[in-house]
Amino acid sequence: MPNQYALSLEDAAIAAALRAGAVRLCARHHDVWIRVGDPEAEKRAYAIATNMWKADDPVSDREDLMDAVKNVLEMAAEDECPTCGSIRDA
Repeated sequence: MPNQYALSLEDAAIAAALRAGAVRLCARHHDVWIRVGDPEAEKRAYAIATNMWKADDPVSDREDLMDAVKNVLEMAAEDECPTCGSIRDA
C-alpha cells in the first residue's frame, strides 16, 4: 500500500510546478513532466507550494513539501519527453 503522505506531497508539488509553469506535461505521455528551464517559474513553484501549504490545514512539514517540489524539478525531463525522443530517434 503506497504511503498516502508521500503521495499527497508529490501531488501538491506537481500541482505547484505545473501552475507556476516550471514544468509542463508531455502532450502524448501525461505521466512525463518536462522542465521548462525558467528560474523565475521555479521560484514561483516554491511560492505556490508554500501558499498551498499555508491555505490547507497542514498535516505535512513545509520542508517536506519544499523537498518534494525540488524532487519534481530534478526528476523532470530536460527539454523533451525521453519516450518521444526515443521513438523519434528509432
